[in-house]
Amino acid sequence: MTVFFSEGALAIRSATPADREAVLVFCQTGWNGGDYIEHVWDEWLNDPDGRLIVATESERPVALVHMGRLSPRESWFQGLRVDPAVRQRGLATLLTEQLVRIAQSDGAKEIRLATSATNAPVHRMMAKLGFRRLTSFAPYLYEATPESADPQSSSATPPLAAPQAAAELPARQADIDLSDSPAGALPARLAGMALPARRSDRLRHSAILRATRGLYSRGWSWERLTATKLREHERRGEVVVLPSGWGILRESPDDRRLHTYFLDGDDYPALARDLRAEARRRGYSWVRWMLPDLPALRAAFQSSGFTHDPAVEMVLYELVTLPSSRRVLRARR
Repeated sequence: MTVFFSEGALAIRSATPADREAVLVFCQTGWNGGDYIEHVWDEWLNDPDGRLIVATESERPVALVHMGRLSPRESWFQGLRVDPAVRQRGLATLLTEQLVRIAQSDGAKEIRLATSATNAPVHRMMAKLGFRRLTSFAPYLYEATPESADPQSSSATPPLAAPQAAAELPARQADIDLSDSPAGALPARLAGMALPARRSDRLRHSAILRATRGLYSRGWSWERLTATKLREHERRGEVVVLPSGWGILRESPDDRRLHTYFLDGDDYPALARDLRAEARRRGYSWVRWMLPDLPALRAAFQSSGFTHDPAVEMVLYELVTLPSSRRVLRARR
């Protein structure tokens, strides 16, 4: 157990298995019995690349937060919880400040988190701590059936075959961040597409990438889209070329759901139809994508039968740091 902060009866330290019961009690109290922390506690506690941190008062856990590592340079904050009995005392701010310091000492250069658009206290805290609002995302869902047909959609190409070795991939530059790929190599199939070749301005050419600020979603977290990550998704068979563009799709056979990590294309109505068709082609009854705040894209998906709860809108924040000095360097503009 590591203690990161101690002042009087208050301490901030790494979580232990013994904290579980006390933490879940105040999580359930604060979230009307519907919190997810119970289901991820063991995973977070045993995450070799992450940190599960608690604040204690007189040795009793009263607050919680988890930090995951998305890449060597990216950290993701999630699961911030404070016991309702001790709220309005600055514990959430203190805990987040300490976690920023921990992330910086671990070498993180970019720290992100997402919160509900209606969570005013967290928005105020983000401004106070120097986090910058990047954009917002909302889940759009479509219920598909294998038997349904869509004459307006054409069949997508099957998942990509095994990729060429990295050295054999054509050197291309596109809207994707290629800084982690010295050769600028994209996956084999995508390298043959008509993608822009301007490495110096990676967000200039794709309206969707521009709206996502160069990030893509993996569930409820957002990370930088790079050539290396694209090749990793390709190796897992998750990169697909659609008639109207391309995407990263992850199958979830257990719950018969198709998760969309990213889509790109210029014809938004066609992109929505092709995603529906791809879900049906694979036999999935449900497909979701966290759409960025791009009105034309959202309108096209809604017109194509995707549904969206207006009450569910996630605001994404980021802090860009200088790890060596534990100071905030800048917020991405």
